[in-house]
Amino acid sequence: MKSTISNLLTFLLVAMLSVSSNAQAPNKMSYETVVNNSTGTLVANRTIGMRVSLLQGSASGTEMYKETHTPTTNVNGLARIEIGGGTPVTGTFASIDWSSGPYYLKTETDITGGTSYTQTTTNQMLSSGYALYAKSAGSGEIANDAVTTAKIVNNAVTGAKIALGSDAAGDIMVYDGTDYTRLPVGTNNQVLTVSSGTPAW
Repeated sequence: MKSTISNLLTFLLVAMLSVSSNAQAPNKMSYETVVNNSTGTLVANRTIGMRVSLLQGSASGTEMYKETHTPTTNVNGLARIEIGGGTPVTGTFASIDWSSGPYYLKTETDITGGTSYTQTTTNQMLSSGYALYAKSAGSGEIANDAVTTAKIVNNAVTGAKIALGSDAAGDIMVYDGTDYTRLPVGTNNQVLTVSSGTPAW
């Protein structure tokens, strides 16, 4: 169905709200749209009905999530909602696998405030600031010498947090000039000696 929502649709999937104190991205996205009636007149200062769907793969792809809202437009016909904060109809917003995109946002509107949605628009979702930040950290690699003693809180790194493989009580981590290697624990009464900077039993 051809949308009668303004071509000046403001599609802001950039601000996520209620950022938690540990700086994790919250499970909400801001969305704004200017709403017109069938003659192009702004629908101002009125409660409208909206249904939002997230489609995977294409504008006609698999519906992964759906929710409803009843926002009130302002004097300029602008309606604001938080995707992820509406009334769920299908799926769970927090469980969406964003790495399996692209995703498309389908919005349906009833300008009378009900559920007879007659205005429909679908747009591909673009990257938000959080998504771009996550992409930059996606490799999980840390540059050489990037982590220094000054950047590690005392006692923050413990043996339980370091995967060393076949650990055994008494094993020693030894720096060989290039990397750290494991010196397995010796047997009873063995003496640890050092030759040319290399320890050995």
